[in-house]
Amino acid sequence: MPNPRIVPALLLTALLLTACGADPAASDAAAALDELEEAPTATDQGQTTDDACALLTPDEIAAATGRPPEETVAGGGSCYWTGEVEDPTEIPIEISVDTNYLPDEFATVAQPDDEQVDVGEAAAWDDDLSLLLVDTGAAVFSLQVLSVSGDPKAMAVDLANLIAGRI
Repeated sequence: MPNPRIVPALLLTALLLTACGADPAASDAAAALDELEEAPTATDQGQTTDDACALLTPDEIAAATGRPPEETVAGGGSCYWTGEVEDPTEIPIEISVDTNYLPDEFATVAQPDDEQVDVGEAAAWDDDLSLLLVDTGAAVFSLQVLSVSGDPKAMAVDLANLIAGRI
């Protein structure tokens, strides 16, 4: 989707140029506006929007981790969830999703010694960071699961399979 501020300015310019007569610039401005409106958006190209938090529901997180998220923090292509804690001595499950990667970044970010995982077209698990990097073919995202109970890799794979089908 084009920037909401640009569209009104382009429409106004096109109208003004059209009102001035059959100026060649008027037809060029109208053609430019048509191209802008028809240009594919990031979502059309298979990439995600800035709302990474919309990629998972609280119920899906609870099903994968055994705990519903208590707090969600979003920011420009990333989302961070913290699991609910019943015992004050417990460390919560923390999940983060980052969709800020370019589609071709998987090959440069994945480490050769990372374990290959069957998600999307390619996926690599970094056990030291509890980080799963996934290439869906259309987009690349990372999913980090920090947990003191359960298997972070299994949790990450479950959640990544959901995300991979949505971006």
